[in-house]
Amino acid sequence: MATFRFEKLLKLRETERNDAKNAFLEAESRRRDAQSRLEEIERELIAERDEARRTREMGALDATALQSRQRFRDQLLEKRNVAEETLAALTSEAEEKRAKLNDAIKEVKILENLKDKTLERELEDAKRKDDKATDDLTNQLESIERQRVAKEE
Repeated sequence: MATFRFEKLLKLRETERNDAKNAFLEAESRRRDAQSRLEEIERELIAERDEARRTREMGALDATALQSRQRFRDQLLEKRNVAEETLAALTSEAEEKRAKLNDAIKEVKILENLKDKTLERELEDAKRKDDKATDDLTNQLESIERQRVAKEE
């Protein structure tokens, strides 16, 4: 039986698929980390807001404390903006990697299907050759038998 003539290409595509899978998993991990960081910042903002309400209910704040709170809140808002931009960029990157992975999977699947069809074809050819050899042998045996019967008559 002949070997699949695109075997090296299939191995190359499988390697590319595995590399694409690893790249996607890495990008997805970075995206999840950025998502977690953004959620953490959101929790900090909520906690700061709650703390500011409690402080206002307790009484008036002096100017220094108020400025300090405002600076802290501004820093958190800036961190949130940076985290949102980072998350958007990483989400975009992860989607690009996912698309590349899907393409690589399709290419491997096509080559695997081609390999399977080639194998099926080779098996069918071998079966046809065996059937033909069997038929030829049967015909020869029948011919010999006819000749023997003809000689006996």
